[in-house]
Amino acid sequence: MNKKKFISDVHIGSKTCQAKNLLELLKESPNDEEWIIVGDLYEKGGTITDEQFQLIGCLRKNRDRIICIDGNHDPAEEELVKIIIGLEPVKKYEWEMYGKKFCAIHGHQFDRWCFVFSEPLIDKIFSYLARLLKRINYQNFNLSKWFDNLWDKFSLRIAKKAKKYAKKRGIDVIICGHTHKPLHFVFFDKNGRKTDYYNCGDWIESFSFITIDECGKIKLHSTAPN
Repeated sequence: MNKKKFISDVHIGSKTCQAKNLLELLKESPNDEEWIIVGDLYEKGGTITDEQFQLIGCLRKNRDRIICIDGNHDPAEEELVKIIIGLEPVKKYEWEMYGKKFCAIHGHQFDRWCFVFSEPLIDKIFSYLARLLKRINYQNFNLSKWFDNLWDKFSLRIAKKAKKYAKKRGIDVIICGHTHKPLHFVFFDKNGRKTDYYNCGDWIESFSFITIDECGKIKLHSTAPN
């Protein structure tokens, strides 16, 4: 059973894409490891830097062991995935191991407002405002904490919808991206059936990823600097 590494929300083309850090991580990966990109590999309307070109080169070189999943930023960029990296993106990736059913899907399917932020200008404005708000601390009112709390609630809402999706399809473990927040939630239904929800995080701020080893052990990693 091959090892698997899951990464999401790389946003190649974005100024905040941490291509160098991801490239270093991928170069250290064992040769028998599969890489699953859980959506939003590209950022529409962006400029690809030299470091991002190096990352693209690494992905193209290793395309035989990569599965690339669509995200909400990806559909218009699918030709880039096909032509530059040489991969045919998929909507989701499902597999079974050790008696469990797994599914990797980007997660924008569970976000009713994602179509708004798929527009490059709106997404850039929102990202700028989010960074600005996090710097404001007025009369003991910390907007960064308020924004983080708001994002926690959003992330939990996406996780609960993903859990419902998984339950309907008999999926034991569902792995998503989209929220840029690395997470692991365990849900139990009234019959005691367990569903694990994981989120890969991103390569903008969290520098996080998920691994599944040959024994089926799942681990969420974060390499973000302190």
